[in-house]
Amino acid sequence: MAVVNDPMEATYIGIHLWRQAVELAGTTDPLSVKERLGNLRFQAPSGYESRVDPKNHHLYKPVFLGRANTSG
Repeated sequence: MAVVNDPMEATYIGIHLWRQAVELAGTTDPLSVKERLGNLRFQAPSGYESRVDPKNHHLYKPVFLGRANTSG
């Protein structure tokens, strides 16, 4: 099983959300792309849907907590 951490997944999601925004905007102009980010959604590798807040562009995604022990 491949090990994936939160920063890796967030980067993967961010790239795909940026692509969606560029396609909607029809340009890579930063201001135009920024206007299209709100409410975009992406099915993350974790299997859950992530979405962008329309007001502050924060990314909403689930949080998973675990505990490591001596047996892994």
